[in-house]
Amino acid sequence: MVYTNEVQEYANSKFCDMLEICGEKKEDILYKISLCNEEERFLIKYLYASMNVHDIFSYDFELFYEYVKHAIFLRETCTWTYKIPEDIFLNYVVHYRVNNEEIEDCRKTFYDMLNYKLTNKSMEEAILEVNYWCAEKVTYKSTDERTASPLTLLKCGYGRCGEESTFTVTALRSVGIPARQIYTPRWAHCDDNHAWVEVWCDGEWHYLGACEPEKVLDKGWFTSAASRAMIIHSRIFSGYFKDEDVISNNKVVTTINNIRSYARSKKITVKVLNFRNKPIKDAKVTFQILNYSEFANIAILNTDESGKVCINIGLGTVVIHVVKDKKFMYKVVNTKDLDEITFNINEFVYSEEEMDTIKTNKEILNKTNENINEEYINLENRNKISNGQDIDIIPPSDKKAVYAHITKDEELQHKERVTKCNTIREEKYTKTTKNILKSIDNIEKYNSKMKEILLDSMENYNEILEFLRWSYNSHKFEEAISLLSCLKKKDYIDSKANILTGHINNVVEFTGDYPKEIYFSYVLCPRIYLESITNYREFIIKYFNNNLKESFVKKPIEIWNYVKQDIKELKEYEYEELYTTPVALLNAGIGSLMSKKILFVAICRSIGIPARINEIDLAIEYYDNGFIKVEDKAKLITQEVIINNVSQSELKYFQNLSIATLKNGVYKTLNLDQNIKGNDNININLNSGDYRILTSNRLPNGGVFVKKYTFNLRAEETKVIDINLRDIKISDMMENYEIDDLSIKDKNDNIVNLHQLVKDKKCIIIWIEEGMEPTEHILNEMINNYKDFNDIKANIIFILKDIKALKNKTLEKVYELIPNIKTYFDNSKENINNIARRMYLDPDKLPLILIAEGLKTVQHSKEYINGIYATSGYNVGTAELIIKIIQGN
Repeated sequence: MVYTNEVQEYANSKFCDMLEICGEKKEDILYKISLCNEEERFLIKYLYASMNVHDIFSYDFELFYEYVKHAIFLRETCTWTYKIPEDIFLNYVVHYRVNNEEIEDCRKTFYDMLNYKLTNKSMEEAILEVNYWCAEKVTYKSTDERTASPLTLLKCGYGRCGEESTFTVTALRSVGIPARQIYTPRWAHCDDNHAWVEVWCDGEWHYLGACEPEKVLDKGWFTSAASRAMIIHSRIFSGYFKDEDVISNNKVVTTINNIRSYARSKKITVKVLNFRNKPIKDAKVTFQILNYSEFANIAILNTDESGKVCINIGLGTVVIHVVKDKKFMYKVVNTKDLDEITFNINEFVYSEEEMDTIKTNKEILNKTNENINEEYINLENRNKISNGQDIDIIPPSDKKAVYAHITKDEELQHKERVTKCNTIREEKYTKTTKNILKSIDNIEKYNSKMKEILLDSMENYNEILEFLRWSYNSHKFEEAISLLSCLKKKDYIDSKANILTGHINNVVEFTGDYPKEIYFSYVLCPRIYLESITNYREFIIKYFNNNLKESFVKKPIEIWNYVKQDIKELKEYEYEELYTTPVALLNAGIGSLMSKKILFVAICRSIGIPARINEIDLAIEYYDNGFIKVEDKAKLITQEVIINNVSQSELKYFQNLSIATLKNGVYKTLNLDQNIKGNDNININLNSGDYRILTSNRLPNGGVFVKKYTFNLRAEETKVIDINLRDIKISDMMENYEIDDLSIKDKNDNIVNLHQLVKDKKCIIIWIEEGMEPTEHILNEMINNYKDFNDIKANIIFILKDIKALKNKTLEKVYELIPNIKTYFDNSKENINNIARRMYLDPDKLPLILIAEGLKTVQHSKEYINGIYATSGYNVGTAELIIKIIQGN
């Protein structure tokens, strides 16, 4: 292929720049690139031109060369690759990285498994076929934050949405189809996030659900949800692209704004001025939304020479947080009502000593819009506890999804195909499980915990089994069991036996200077944070001379001083979602702050010092009769905080409660595991400083009633704080969602349309899962309130899986006390899934309860069921709430 002069000049120029940070790898790269032919040489240069430091130093040249060879092969053999523009081909077919996954030589593996399925298919048909294949291999399952590689997902058969989308993008790129991961960092209307896939097909970008095949493109359960997003983005690991809306970028990654493809949006301008009304350059402007009861970042930009940032964003409530020189302010605004907002930050110089205690600045703000909620903290009032400030969060409004029409026959074929995909995947799981059990049968040394670990390892079980057999034969079985027990479930599916063996062979022996559980968890354990597990101990032990290691053991803080001095940060060359391995970091001398923290812990553990990254605040700590924070050793005295929940409702952390600490003008949420029952309290110990507590009550329509409390904690004081959860009125809970008609069956197996049942008056429709606790709970609540259910003016409809459910004793009692209940049947999950997704609920949590209020006529006189309220799963007080909604109280 002939590439334009423009892209060749870009690759050559940026490649030369990148070589300057490659250190000892520079000569190796130049030599090996000289052995390539012309096209290979250009493509290798293109990849290295924008490569982050993690990838440069963590992977060998040969790995990237395999990606280049496969891309050239695709260009020569795949018919549709000839019509792909060069920037699209380079960034979304050639490029090896999708997000923050481990990079492995996998393209040919995927190609060989897929290519024969695509013979004589159009580009669109091939895309749809690839997604069916992905569904045969992988299904959704919640996992930890570390992104497993596509090859790992092939082994285990499951992954979270970020992993499913990485897997699907890899599959598509392997057969020459441009693809990228699309991501909303947090939903505005519910506590979650999501990732899916976009594909370039015949000149345009289209979307699809990863491992969630459909008969057509631009269809997914998340379509309506995406229409309510505040931001949707993708990433390009290159600086060469065309016609994209850039949110932010550095030298190795660009974040692209894709919101306009999915939701109603507008361009918002934020202007930051000093007290002379002059623009402030390089102020950090963070856009946040309320999610998991914290203000979560969705975009971070820096002001330009004119003191401005601009962003296309959804139409709803956003928190705009501005920081400059550790001073901050923020405003809560509804983007629907404004186009521009100005921040006036008063210039005030703090000494370093003052900055240790003063985190906020005294500011005078002019209220510029009645829809703006402004915060400022006066210095003289910083020691007072706020009584709580009410903040109303309004998410973007709903937009009903419209999909390409398919016939009933096509829909039936699609359902059969999905069923076949599920069967293939489940059969593979069953076969793997049998193989594992057969491999460990009659081996007494494998206790129940080890059997559980081996079953969790799926197709990686041979690696775990090899490690266990080695440890048993080497009389190190106790250490092996302890090592495996401190790993995460995901580690079992991609850890290698030789790496685990290396950690056992090179670990410092237990001396009895601290408890053995501390030794196992914080010396022996190879897992530190979210990095890939590597065999770093032997290298580290040899890297430092004995005198230096002895000094480190005597004074562990010197390890951090060494790391800070020896490892420099080049943020412009970092992708912050990646963590450079300890060995690569020592060799390169370049790495991110978190990579350096991981290295600190790795050095400590390698020389026998228990150490960790604290999960609460991500501080590095070493053990000496208790864990000691390295960076804030002088501030380790903690104070007691008593938090009283004066509401009737339980406050659950990261559901309707969070606590954040103020550091350098930024609130960082603490990762606490603290729930507070209604009218109860908890005692927690916190370092001195400034804090913010948020309580949040999310409405069924996605809005949130927030209560914000701020306080300062001084040394040697106890703070008592009363917090509350804002009340929700019935009127706040109502919504109007258009729901398509659906078919169910009556007792005589006749098909009945739901339209027929709801057109006359309000309906209470409950999908029952008889015998299960959440369903039993709502049925018992109905029994306790049976008189009210007999009196309300609404149809009550129970939808059961089959007629056998009628034998359930609790159901029998409900029918006896409330005889007007109408019963229908539906043994498929499709209706439950469609209704739950439309009402923004979890379809896997039954019972599903929908209150519908007649029919709603919209464009072209089409009638929809009008859903006004819904809930799913276990919820106390639902029966009484239903009665109030129907009665309009």
